[in-house]
Amino acid sequence: MEINGESGSSSLSSSASKRSSDIPLSTGVKDFVNDIYTTKLKHPKWQLPTGKIVEDTMHEFVKQCIYEHSSHSVILDVMDSCWRTYFTPDEMKEIRNYHKPQLKPLPVELKEYLDKFRDKHDIEKLIDTHMHNRFHPSQVDLHWAEKAIGDILDLYYYNYDIDDDNFGVGEAGLSGGTVSTKYGEQPKVVPSCGRAIPP
Repeated sequence: MEINGESGSSSLSSSASKRSSDIPLSTGVKDFVNDIYTTKLKHPKWQLPTGKIVEDTMHEFVKQCIYEHSSHSVILDVMDSCWRTYFTPDEMKEIRNYHKPQLKPLPVELKEYLDKFRDKHDIEKLIDTHMHNRFHPSQVDLHWAEKAIGDILDLYYYNYDIDDDNFGVGEAGLSGGTVSTKYGEQPKVVPSCGRAIPP
């Protein structure tokens, strides 16, 4: 990735070079983003225990980028390795844990159901366990888990390639119509009468 016309800067990792466009940002866009960081962010800014200001550090990074990056939208993706240059491991831990939701423990009956699949590695044994543990829709958590596991087992059983771009495209009978969808799209149902039903 090029930064200010120089290639190979150590301040940006390969993950920061993942960009949605190979077209460099215009001066107008850079000025707009700079204005966001300098005048539009709420105050007080987020100060880490080390004294480092998160938004100012992000702004430092943004000023070096010539291609679009999530930080241009004031998004700090903690999984992006570019931040390792800007934040210490302890600072990254602080950022990751900021307002981290506290998850409730699993209900006992849901944990017991999930434990039935433990140490089963054969698809037939997994399907057999799934088929012998069905739940009424009124048992919301158990029913949802059962359906999710069933869907996943179907994918394995029918050898779906989840890395394939066409994953998720399929047909299902619905009054003679078909259902076709891809990631990121809402399903469109076209019944045999020929009228589209809005999602």
